[in-house]
Amino acid sequence: MRITDEVEIEAFPIEVDDNLPVPQLDFETYVAYSIINESFTVMDDYQIFEGNIFRIYSESGYMDFTKEGTIAEDVFPEKQLVHYQIPCLDHIVDIISYEEPKITETKRMDIYEKEHRYRCSFVC
Repeated sequence: MRITDEVEIEAFPIEVDDNLPVPQLDFETYVAYSIINESFTVMDDYQIFEGNIFRIYSESGYMDFTKEGTIAEDVFPEKQLVHYQIPCLDHIVDIISYEEPKITETKRMDIYEKEHRYRCSFVC
């Protein structure tokens, strides 16, 4: 996709496969979380992470901000904070936690059926 003569980006359509499960991530505890409109996110060379659709940072401005603005390291000095990030279509979700998330999967059609039943009973 070409935006102007100077800017070119690589873009792909989002295609949903109804046969794939929907992952759910639950953090039992967290120190901080943030949701940012993806249009306003800044990436720079300081941000170091692994992963693509689920990222784990080794260096980040958000982690620095959290360490500076909380007493989390004083409360649990023996535990290591971890910065997780989930880049979504319209927003970026950042979570700082001592613990890994619990990950479960749900069938996409199960979610649709539950939403449909709820809407029907609510409307009726």
